[in-house]
Amino acid sequence: MPARELTGHRSYVFAAEFSPDGRQLATGSADGTVKLWDVARGKCTATIKRHENWVYVLAYSPDGGTLISGDYDGLVLRHNAATGRPWVGRYKASQSIIGLDIHPGGEQVACAGYGRQIDLLDASRLEHLQTLPGRPGLIYGVRYSPDGSLLAAGGAFRSVQLYNTESRKLEVKLKYRDKMGARSLRFTPDGRKLFAALPNAIRWWNRGKEKWREGGILTGHTEIVSCLAVTPDGESLLSAGWDGTVRRWDVATGRQTQLWRWELGKLFHVTVSPDGRTAAATGDANHFVMWELDD
Repeated sequence: MPARELTGHRSYVFAAEFSPDGRQLATGSADGTVKLWDVARGKCTATIKRHENWVYVLAYSPDGGTLISGDYDGLVLRHNAATGRPWVGRYKASQSIIGLDIHPGGEQVACAGYGRQIDLLDASRLEHLQTLPGRPGLIYGVRYSPDGSLLAAGGAFRSVQLYNTESRKLEVKLKYRDKMGARSLRFTPDGRKLFAALPNAIRWWNRGKEKWREGGILTGHTEIVSCLAVTPDGESLLSAGWDGTVRRWDVATGRQTQLWRWELGKLFHVTVSPDGRTAAATGDANHFVMWELDD
């Protein structure tokens, strides 16, 4: 089956995330809206118009009942994921929100951005809990480990910083040389590998019994690597780049196995459904694509 092109937004589509049951896809756009899509039919079922600036990041709660969105004005909002209607809770950060993730336990939200800080919020009402210390530069992405014990932060500070979520203290710095920093972070489902998207390459680390060890570098993109996604079986990594391509990599060997390209300009986001069969990519266009990975 060829890729499906879905239209409806009036400007660039920045974010896309599948719901935990894989039946719904949420997208966030520079037009200030969040749209909910029926994956099977490829139809928009609701449009959320609560933001006034670019909606840059989205995340579903683990139970799929809540969708959280963050925008360029620093506004973080909760929505009923089934209907798009407002839930109680909002947070106004002092920074543009370009990184956001929900703890696997569902009780906490981490958000970050150009303000060089990571804010921890209570997921039920988006009340501020704490601001984590220790970032020397802009933050592009945050990601919880699958077991919830670590929070990874990447940005313009030549390292991926790992925080212990229990103590909320900086535990490890995984260093690299590129000063432009990591724009996207992904753990494998077993938490044994961590991938970071650098300007035109992907670096990864392996988690040992006592410490993290550098694994290697994946090269192939010719411009900035903007987003990463790992398939649920942990066997494949997808990367999206400003070169207009999505690439598939074998996690075990580091070999590129597939490449896709569409008329989307620079690609901003790639995501994979919970069953690992379907992927979606967004870019420098007012439409996005969904396709079957193994077709």
